[in-house]
Amino acid sequence: MCNNNVPKLKGEVIHITSDERSINWEWEKNSDKVSRKIQFVSIDDIPMIRNNSDIQFPVVSENDVMIKHPFEPKTYLSIDDACNEIRIDKFFKIGEIAQCLGAKGYVVEEAKESVETRCFDANVGVKYKPVRTNVDIKKEGTLKEKVGIKLSDKFGGCKKITEKSYLEAKELAIKYHLENDSAIRSLIRMRDPSKENILTNRSIHCEMTKELNSALDIAFSLNVMPDVFSLDTNVKKTLETKETITLDILFEFPEG
Repeated sequence: MCNNNVPKLKGEVIHITSDERSINWEWEKNSDKVSRKIQFVSIDDIPMIRNNSDIQFPVVSENDVMIKHPFEPKTYLSIDDACNEIRIDKFFKIGEIAQCLGAKGYVVEEAKESVETRCFDANVGVKYKPVRTNVDIKKEGTLKEKVGIKLSDKFGGCKKITEKSYLEAKELAIKYHLENDSAIRSLIRMRDPSKENILTNRSIHCEMTKELNSALDIAFSLNVMPDVFSLDTNVKKTLETKETITLDILFEFPEG
């Protein structure tokens, strides 16, 4: 049943707060520095949203922060879960597309991690202070710990994919909001089964944490109003840390 009085979750970041705060926060000091991509939702509205919406989101409490999943429609994650799930999910989504394109496996050629601390500047907004830069994490144990994947893996592989499989790869790219990624677009075009000189391997440079860090930058602006928005200590720590993980992944395809 449709209920027009149910608040719609649509922000890139959702902050669960009191009913009063969700309505009056814009009249507080420094509210102009809070990102307008944050949606403030009253804890009192959560039962109604949960019962009348098809959006998936976790059990929440007042002062919780949720992030809209960049690759799964109608899905929100708690900020702690998002940090683990979004980066690995991006890898799996790319893998699904490559599988539809006939890949026989992948090898992680290079893996780097950089860590910075977020801080807020009244003039420029979010700034970053380097902690460590371009640390090599291309080790089986380290890569599993940091990202949750192996250095290499294999599929069955297809020399010549069907038009149906090719169209599925393009549809998945759109579904997962990866259709504008230049590397994914190029991979799809060059595995077109109508082409004679078809691609047999392609290295993709992937910033695993790009979408996650964009959302955390938005959520970090809550810190400009500490007296208004009381964030959990763990949430504050998560928001203060920017971790950037980049992978160079070689996808291999059977030769004709």
